[in-house]
Amino acid sequence: MRLVPVDGYLGESLIVFEGLQRGGFVSRGFELVPPDLENADPVHHNALEDDIVALLAVLKSGQRLQVQWTVDSDYRAELLRYRDETEKLATNPWSKRQRNERFVRYWKMMEDGLLRRERLRLYFTMPVEAEQKGNRLSSPALLSAYQQEFSQLGDFMEALFGGGGGRVRPLRRAPRWSSRRRIRSRTRTPQTINAR
Repeated sequence: MRLVPVDGYLGESLIVFEGLQRGGFVSRGFELVPPDLENADPVHHNALEDDIVALLAVLKSGQRLQVQWTVDSDYRAELLRYRDETEKLATNPWSKRQRNERFVRYWKMMEDGLLRRERLRLYFTMPVEAEQKGNRLSSPALLSAYQQEFSQLGDFMEALFGGGGGRVRPLRRAPRWSSRRRIRSRTRTPQTINAR
């Protein structure tokens, strides 16, 4: 088992570990918002289970899937967007006052850990199976090939989970690294979320 972290670098929204040669790996993350099945009929629960089995069945030999499920109360971006929309669109003083009150109330709830948000991220990793030989297979060509393969995987997941109200979006550079930063910072300062 490897205990030393491997070097990785970003290219074409992919993470490349140990270089683009045999023995290296290429990874891509996706954020999955599964459909809300809290009050759904068991038929829909069974269909979701079948979709998960189909996703696992599509993985080829040597490919890996890492699942990251986190819970936090971070609605910062949504609340700031709500506040900006209030400033731009609220022409009525009553509407502006009501929207500002909601913004302040939910911001305080977020800071107190009373809001709950679950995030599900899937990271797929594929081994590098091709070798770069001269100019025949360049790094951009290899990255493009893996990018296309991950894009097809994302389209497949969208077909599986999008029909029932779910969403799949590939992680771009900033969210992927900010999610890792959020996890590292959470291990340093524990957060408590009150479930009510």
